Amino acid sequence: MMIIKSFSSMAAFAVICGVYAACPDPDMIEKVKRGEVDCVKVSWFGFDAEDSTRHVQAALDSKARKVVIDRMPQGAWIVRPLFLRKNGKEIVFEDGAELVAKRGEYRSGRDSLLSLKRVKDIVIRGKGTIRMWHDDYLNPPYPLAEWRHGISAVSVENLTLDGLVVRDTGGDGLYIGVAGSDHIPCRNITVRNCVFDRNSRQGISVISVDGLTVENTLLNNTIGRPPQAGIDFEPNHIAHMFKRCVLRGCEISGNKGSGIEVYLVNFNAESDPVDIRVENCRISGNGCSFRYSVDLGGISNPFDDGTVVFDKCTMERGKHFAVSVDRRKFACGKTIFRNCRIVDACTVCSTNADVRVEVKGFIGAAPDSIIFDNVSVRQPVKRQWISFVGDRILEGAPTFISGRVEIESPEGKSVEILDEAWRENRFPHTDCSGFPDPVHADLTKVAVQDAHPGEMERFDPMYVRGRNKFYYIFYADADRTVRFRGVQKKIGKRDASEIPLYFHGMEGWTALSCARMPGFEESEFSFRAPSAGFYRMSVDTKGNGFAVTASDAPVAFNVCRENVALISSVGRLYLYVPENCSATCLVAGETVKEGCGLEIYNQIGECVQRNADIFAPVRMDIPKENAARLMTLKLMPPEKGVNEDVFFGVRGVPGYLFLGAGKYWK
Repeated sequence: MMIIKSFSSMAAFAVICGVYAACPDPDMIEKVKRGEVDCVKVSWFGFDAEDSTRHVQAALDSKARKVVIDRMPQGAWIVRPLFLRKNGKEIVFEDGAELVAKRGEYRSGRDSLLSLKRVKDIVIRGKGTIRMWHDDYLNPPYPLAEWRHGISAVSVENLTLDGLVVRDTGGDGLYIGVAGSDHIPCRNITVRNCVFDRNSRQGISVISVDGLTVENTLLNNTIGRPPQAGIDFEPNHIAHMFKRCVLRGCEISGNKGSGIEVYLVNFNAESDPVDIRVENCRISGNGCSFRYSVDLGGISNPFDDGTVVFDKCTMERGKHFAVSVDRRKFACGKTIFRNCRIVDACTVCSTNADVRVEVKGFIGAAPDSIIFDNVSVRQPVKRQWISFVGDRILEGAPTFISGRVEIESPEGKSVEILDEAWRENRFPHTDCSGFPDPVHADLTKVAVQDAHPGEMERFDPMYVRGRNKFYYIFYADADRTVRFRGVQKKIGKRDASEIPLYFHGMEGWTALSCARMPGFEESEFSFRAPSAGFYRMSVDTKGNGFAVTASDAPVAFNVCRENVALISSVGRLYLYVPENCSATCLVAGETVKEGCGLEIYNQIGECVQRNADIFAPVRMDIPKENAARLMTLKLMPPEKGVNEDVFFGVRGVPGYLFLGAGKYWK
């Protein structure tokens, strides 16, 4: 009776206060404070059609175990960032109730609409909506960022989301991560019957979790900030984990990036093996249905990177591929496709293979440990169903890509048995015995050399070919703005779209800031370094060439883990070789007609190695007796071919190819 009376009072107050506000109910608020009421409605605390943050936050902070977000006749609950700080809360949306980001707010890239940090036993349910302003966050005055999430859950235990719609965020619909340097994962997260639609970075980002179930959920139409996946499993640290992760009965469609992405570049042999299962899901109309990548740079022994299983899933109309798998040397976990269907993939380029397996880095085993158990492939045109791409130097064919695949095309049906003979035929390889291993430098122990700190140094334009993301490393000597100049090279008919450059710290791939990539005319861009130290700049040129042509800080290509792909580049790079060390340059053209010439000079200007025509993979050694502190690598057009795509790597010494002779580290 008391509740009915209070609602009558509120209705009267609403008439007095106007249709755009509801006045608080002081009697009920007082009962909540005394702990006499276990369930509250947000409207008891008031309503303001322009900004209800204080009312919603007061309800969330109250002693009541259950908080009901009413559907208000005046409209949505307009809010600035909210925080759920107490354990054991149940948040219930009435049918049609909305929490909507206040327009013009969320200026900090790290603002999320609802944040949960180190809390447990939380339920958020109901047919309600969390909505932000997707397009606003992609344009000024908002700084470019990736983290304006709908719901951010860090180091949270026992969280259930049921029935919600989360849409139009500036980052992820749901972010599942860690709260601090102790790397405590989220535990026991359940997402059920939800919709994540048109979010900017991901429908769901998973950074570290022990126990995740996503079922009967839609992950659709992500577009805005890379990777733009439906769901992305991507750790920021070797201590992060993906344990007991299950997607079941979900629809993942229309995402610009991958439907499902597993991107383990920050894991190593100390990391826990992943455990991810995808069951009875439909993955449709994404950039790629499933993309898997593991780095494992520097690992020299077999390492179990875990198991990813697809069971009874349909992957259809992937724009570029259905599946892209990159498994590196010594990765011995499993990627399993069981009773799956691949349907009408490669809608952008019909000659692409449905399944793409890749190797990066000059030396390594082919991608391995992939099982196709009763997989069917339906193609709109006859083509190879699986392709190998890489840098053309492998130690041998795969030993554990296996299974049985049925292929149907307009030309008929066929079956391929993935046995030893099939693997040898599909994966050409070269004897690479005796090649030195990559060397990874400890950047906390290097000595930075800068002849003119803070002054711009001009570089020869060495154009990166952006078929995949590549990154530079640079050093900021202080908390300051680091300046660069750059330019794109037109390849084919591609335009010079304003593609962002992302700046990162040395751990993780969370962007600290972004800048617009220069066009076909050289121009300046910058990064505000928060402190002295090393940083990374990642670039994906979407097929054009891109070159950093000047900087006021030391800059290098990082080829410690993988080679750099250059396009039509002539000029000088610099490699630091410690005294009494030998180094090996690995160089290859993309075809028998595309390549380069290379001359290597020691510090006193003597040419110690020369090859005028490099097309097939070659190694050029720098012996100890010729080593100097800074070697000059002069790339030239080949004498008998075309200077186009060239792959360049370094072994035996830390793989940093410096752009300038006056700015480097050793």
